Formats: sequence, structure tokens, C-alpha cells
Amino acid sequence: IGTIAVGGPGLVVAGIDLLNTLNAAPGTSVWAK
Repeated sequence: IGTIAVGGPGLVVAGIDLLNTLNAAPGTSVWAK
């Protein structure tokens, strides 16, 4: 339960970040330097 409580929000944030990266237009991604 402890692991889920701690890892849950982290997975959500990572998932949202991934979705934002995939949805970002080419050249606008945070990974594009």
C-alpha cells in the first residue's frame, strides 16, 4: 500500500508528461533543444 501511495502520483505525473510530449507539435516538445 505504501508503494502505491508513493508511486501513484509519480506515475500520474509521468503519464501526463508523456502525453504532453506526444501531443506537442514537432519542435515544441520540452525535449527539443
